[in-house]
Formats: sequence, structure tokens, C-alpha cells
Amino acid sequence: MTVNSFGMKDRLDIQVYDNTGHRVAHRTTYNPDSIVHRIRKFLRLDKCLANDLITNDGLADVADMIMDQYDYMSVGTGVTTPEVDDTELESQILTRSLCSKSLSTTYYTDDTITFTGAFIPEYDVEISECGIHLLSGASGDVMFARETFTPVSCVSGYTVQIAWQVILTR
Repeated sequence: MTVNSFGMKDRLDIQVYDNTGHRVAHRTTYNPDSIVHRIRKFLRLDKCLANDLITNDGLADVADMIMDQYDYMSVGTGVTTPEVDDTELESQILTRSLCSKSLSTTYYTDDTITFTGAFIPEYDVEISECGIHLLSGASGDVMFARETFTPVSCVSGYTVQIAWQVILTR
């Protein structure tokens, strides 16, 4: 399993104004990127720093949205390490596969999306990259994820089945 740094953070900014438009109260909830907030929370100096989180139901709903949004898988022969600004595989081969998709539980209820795609190469080839996509073609597409791996030999006419799990974590 590949581990990456995808995450979600939330932050509230609350402002109260009187009937003349002057701000009379202001609170910002905990910002884990702010050293000031981290120190104040650690020392318990500021009660306005809330303990907040994305709920289990919220995590499951995000997984459901990802599953509903992305439908296609691609394979290729590229070996370049994936980058966050990749928009397509380095060297896609074969037609994109319409995925079957399901939700399951790894850590939290319905936190895991499994995309399953099948490919039948018309020639012997070694595949070494895979992508999950919004669309069946490159025009206007969004690539959700890309992974490279040690090449796998695929014989012409054989079925290559790929099951790709995306696990949402905290």
C-alpha cells in the first residue's frame, strides 16, 4: 500500500457584529498550521480554540463522493515517479476501462473505495503505471490518482484485472 499525505483540515472563523456594524467578538478555531495556536492550545491559554474534526459519517460521505465522481482506470508503461500536478499517465496504452466500484471499511465505516478495472492487451507488454480518471478520454479529464510500480508482464489476449483501493484516513 502506498501512503501519501492527502488530508483534510477544517477551521472556523466566527465574528459577531453589533447593530452599528462594529465587531464585538471574534474567534478562530484551532489552526494546526499556526505555531501560536498550537502553543496556546497546549498551554490551555485560550478556550476559543475548539476541538473539531471530520466525523466518521463525513469521511464516509467524502468516500462516496469520490466513488461517484471517478469512473475510469488507465494503464501505461511510464516509470517516472508521480507528481502532484500530473494530469495523465506518462505513457498510456490500451483504452481506459470503465470501473466497477464499491465501498468497504478499513479503519472507519465506508472509508475505502475499491476501483476495479480489466484490460486485455492485443500485444505482449509490461505495464508499470495506473491512473484513476473522471472521463474515458484525455480531453477535459481529471486524473484523481496515479501510481507507478515494478513492471508486470502482460501476455496478448490475457485479462489483466486491477483492484485499486483508496483509503481515507485521519
